Amino acid sequence: NRKSVLIDSDMVEAFDDGISFMILLGSDNVEVKGLTTVTGNVWAYEALAYGIRIGELCGGGDVTYIAGNQYPMRPGRLDELNGQIDANPGEDASYRGAISYPEVTDWESFYTERYGNKPRIRPSFQDASEYIAQQVLSAPGKVTIVAIGPCTNVAKAILTHPEMASKAKEIIYMGGAVFCPGNTTPFAEMNFIYDPEAAAVCLRAPFPKQTIVSLDVCNTVKMKKDRFMEIYNSIDSEDIKQLFRHNYAYKLFEDNPSATQLVWDLISAAIAIDPGIISEYRDVRLDVNDHPESTAYGQVYETQEPSRQVVRVPLSIDQEKFWDIVTSRISKL
Repeated sequence: NRKSVLIDSDMVEAFDDGISFMILLGSDNVEVKGLTTVTGNVWAYEALAYGIRIGELCGGGDVTYIAGNQYPMRPGRLDELNGQIDANPGEDASYRGAISYPEVTDWESFYTERYGNKPRIRPSFQDASEYIAQQVLSAPGKVTIVAIGPCTNVAKAILTHPEMASKAKEIIYMGGAVFCPGNTTPFAEMNFIYDPEAAAVCLRAPFPKQTIVSLDVCNTVKMKKDRFMEIYNSIDSEDIKQLFRHNYAYKLFEDNPSATQLVWDLISAAIAIDPGIISEYRDVRLDVNDHPESTAYGQVYETQEPSRQVVRVPLSIDQEKFWDIVTSRISKL
């Protein structure tokens, strides 16, 4: 009766993506089948190294790990991103993820340099998009996709196997800003601005159920230092604690005890574990602006176009239940 989950992520060590992976691994009602990585917060091969390290420390030995697309669907997209953000900056435009530093192309060398030892888990060298499609097609109605990075891998799976979307159980995204401003530009959230074409392919696909954890709900959930340290102090493993110390949030709270931090992807993972944490939502038809010449390129928006899919947009969650899911799973690791 465990929920079969595929995670598609621009994985970081021990904050939103990383903790998402941890709590899904620590949930008795979830079986994580695979982790595919994509460029966004970090480069896809760097994300693979982080994911494998978390898997080694948190019981993910049976998970399939695959480095997915290093670049967005449209050629040249990464090269133009900085210029687009500079021309139309959002509130958080200073954060640009992978495009702000040199490309990482060798996951194993990155892993060894960062952790001081060779990885125990080896990745698969399948095509990530093909893997996603085959997992869904081989278990119709059973697989939940938790897409917490740019949508490139999932979109390519849909384009190659159009029947795939209707065969999934559901997809839960973190991305977009439906009824509020974006963060990377005034119109767009970071995951969707990295690959707007991919986001459009996914939101237009006939998944039986789509939930988009947009900035509308993400902006309502903030972590404070006491919560971060409660999670940190519940961990027995010194190696896992080291992952937390590597993350920018640890230093943020150390330098500024009154700081608050959004948790983004972590909400998507918690909804995959228990959708009952959603306390308010709207079911609306959504589309994505995939016109590169538009100022609002990357914007997700409500539409009355009947050909577009109905998507659930959470507006608030039960935060007590949410934090209980997070802390109870992390304490098991």
